[in-house]
Amino acid sequence: MIRYPVLAVLAGLAAGCTQPITERVGVNEAFIVKKGWFQARSDAPAPATLWCYRTLGVPDCYDRPQPGRAEQLLGAHTADGTPVSGVTPAG
Repeated sequence: MIRYPVLAVLAGLAAGCTQPITERVGVNEAFIVKKGWFQARSDAPAPATLWCYRTLGVPDCYDRPQPGRAEQLLGAHTADGTPVSGVTPAG
């Protein structure tokens, strides 16, 4: 007999979960940025140089050369797409 009141309480608690917690407590990305805890996504600086490597799917790009992956190097370029001189892609 105790099952039914427990189920009723659980159903009531689950009904309160329809609104995201961020809306209930007022914490969202704008709030966190305003407090200075993190930079806004659009304010984050782009890496100066991207080093891109061949994979089975989409190329992986990093902000620095990856040791041991020289044979997979597709090339390096700046954030605006200008190739970095002196970088030779693997054949």
